[in-house]
Amino acid sequence: MDTKSGGKSRNLLVFQQQNLSWENGIALANNDARDWMAANEYLQQLHEPAPNVSTFRQSSRSTQWKKATNGWIKCNYDGSFLNSNVPSKAGWVFRDDSGNFRGAGQAIGLVTSTALESEWQALLIAMQHAWTKGFRRVIFEGDNKQLVDLINQRQLHFASFNWLRDVYHWKLKFEDI
Repeated sequence: MDTKSGGKSRNLLVFQQQNLSWENGIALANNDARDWMAANEYLQQLHEPAPNVSTFRQSSRSTQWKKATNGWIKCNYDGSFLNSNVPSKAGWVFRDDSGNFRGAGQAIGLVTSTALESEWQALLIAMQHAWTKGFRRVIFEGDNKQLVDLINQRQLHFASFNWLRDVYHWKLKFEDI
């Protein structure tokens, strides 16, 4: 994706207070649209989950926790967002298919702009920790429906594209997820 042109017309107009000719504005808008279409095409081409294999799940606070499928590890993760001036926090717990504790972690992440970004960050850190522990068949379960819908391609959110790309990158490192 050409990131040099992405948003360049807005940058010139808003931040550099430069006026553009309508021809240049159209050309830059076309480049932005091409970048957006390329990003969507990339999302479409990512590996689809195998049939009958759960990838990422949303947990419901009103339902009881369920054990992982035989041979799997379940990772429950959560992100914490206070405001855009404070680093986000993340926490996660690993349990095996018998419900036995297999580890946990917590982290102070980067400053994020939204609660959704905090959830993305928590998931990525939990995925990285699972990988370092040698877990390769993992069910990641979080409480943010929008994040789960974005990962499972039931929803699009362009501002989450880089987070989603990072999650898919880490997803490929696991035997099954």
